[in-house]
Amino acid sequence: MTIVRSERAALVEALRSAGPAAATLCQGWDAHDLAVHVWLREHEFATALGVAGGPLAARLTRRMAQVRAERRFDDLVDAFAAGPGKFSPLALPAVDAAFNSVEYFVHTEDVRRAQPDWPIREPGVDYQQWAWRAVTRLAPLRLRSAGVSVVVESLADSQTQRIGKGGEIVTLLGLPTELLLLLFGRGAAARVRHLGDPDAVERVRGLKLSA
Repeated sequence: MTIVRSERAALVEALRSAGPAAATLCQGWDAHDLAVHVWLREHEFATALGVAGGPLAARLTRRMAQVRAERRFDDLVDAFAAGPGKFSPLALPAVDAAFNSVEYFVHTEDVRRAQPDWPIREPGVDYQQWAWRAVTRLAPLRLRSAGVSVVVESLADSQTQRIGKGGEIVTLLGLPTELLLLLFGRGAAARVRHLGDPDAVERVRGLKLSA
């Protein structure tokens, strides 16, 4: 099974286990809102682009409220589990993998880690290698404004990537999956150690990373 298919299944399981009123790590969203979001991405892709802000943001807010009022949580989760419609660009396997693999992983953890005593997932070696590739693509974009050099280091195999050329160095140490969550603004829930001068560490912690 591909990463994107396994993460779709994991997100479906997390949503069903949590229930519609469950909290998530997405500020202001419960599990029902998150189900609306992933359903819209696959069935009204242009509307869903409003999540990035800009002129489509108000339209997305209105449409999310409308879909939430009209569609039961269980129906939305079932529709998401069935996959995108055949006319959706996300129905193409390559597009699905590119746009959704990380998205579904992060949202699965958004549901799981907002619950008390959430169970630890232990992805295998191939999964961590996939996550590390995603980290190395994203880290230069997300960490370039830190003002210090940042080294991301994988606990899975000790691979490293350095961003920036400053004299001060902060090391972010964790499994690739945890580093990926941090890069998506879930640092409070990610199991990542920040190593370095305390002032430099605070500068990195204070970065406004994209959610």
